[in-house]
Amino acid sequence: MLIWLPERFKISKKGDVLAITNAHHHEVDGLSPELMPAIAIGEGSPCPYYLAVGQQLVENVGVGTVLIGSMLVLDKTSLLYQLRETQDDVFGIK
Repeated sequence: MLIWLPERFKISKKGDVLAITNAHHHEVDGLSPELMPAIAIGEGSPCPYYLAVGQQLVENVGVGTVLIGSMLVLDKTSLLYQLRETQDDVFGIK
């Protein structure tokens, strides 16, 4: 699973939107990816890479904090979110 770890304070405040700032590398300024074992998507789970992009922070996030679902306004009706839930079911990810 790919998740984001804030490195700098550019994107860290409640209300900030995680937007791609370098389209060629699919980078969000101030964040870095981290590989982790797969875990079911949810409010208390690390937020996958592309599910976090375009989402708004609902709280301030400190440097080095793993972004979890409850820290973002996630659109649970989006096709991407629904596909991720299906993937968790198909692979038995808990």
